[in-house]
Amino acid sequence: MNFSYLSGAGITTEFLRFRRHLVKEVFVEAPVPFEAQKVVELAKRLGVQVSFLSKSELRTLLKSPARQGVAVALRPFDYASEDELLSFLEQDKHETIFVALDCIQDPQNLGAIARSAAFFGVRALIVPKDRSVKVTDSVIRASQGAVARLDVVLVTNLQRTLGLLGEHGVFVVGAVASGGVDIASSDLRFPLCVVVGSEHEGLRRLVKERCDILVSIFGKSDLDSINVASATSVILYEVSKRARHGPERTS
Repeated sequence: MNFSYLSGAGITTEFLRFRRHLVKEVFVEAPVPFEAQKVVELAKRLGVQVSFLSKSELRTLLKSPARQGVAVALRPFDYASEDELLSFLEQDKHETIFVALDCIQDPQNLGAIARSAAFFGVRALIVPKDRSVKVTDSVIRASQGAVARLDVVLVTNLQRTLGLLGEHGVFVVGAVASGGVDIASSDLRFPLCVVVGSEHEGLRRLVKERCDILVSIFGKSDLDSINVASATSVILYEVSKRARHGPERTS
């Protein structure tokens, strides 16, 4: 099995807390830096092997300096299935939020979206198997480990999955750069799935057709749009605010 070696106390802590089963081993610089002490305590409490290396040994292992003097060996990321996606609805249906990614290919964007999704309480990310970046080392770094908190569902056909969610009462909200309803005044219902498109092409036509509403972000300058990760954060802020304030719910 191939392992990923990533450095940083934050990433290591996130995976220890939320995906312990993917952590093979934790490596720490000796003497232990202050920033790594809590990581060592957590790893030992969870029964994870901790190896102490010199600074040069740790650099050799990672092929770069170790941030905060700590690194983690991770097994390949584990994805949820489409069947599991539907089971998530039964756990907390009225407040469930999903984010579907239509052919996002930049790992930095996926990582930033994952971090925002974790912050705003998104239940799962939905990612097509083809033409989309998966959870790579770069994505983990860009999310600062927050992707470990999320279920990531790989689907064969995003349009079909959105249709299936709709059949189970999920309100599907497509994000478009222009021409949509202002997200700030839009009529949202829960459970809900936000769909965001690729960096250059936006949502595909067939994906748009599966959406119950298309929304846009209205700015105050002559810029025509913002980065997809930034746009997703703005939309999730509005969605989570509605969820907290008693949104309309589907039956």
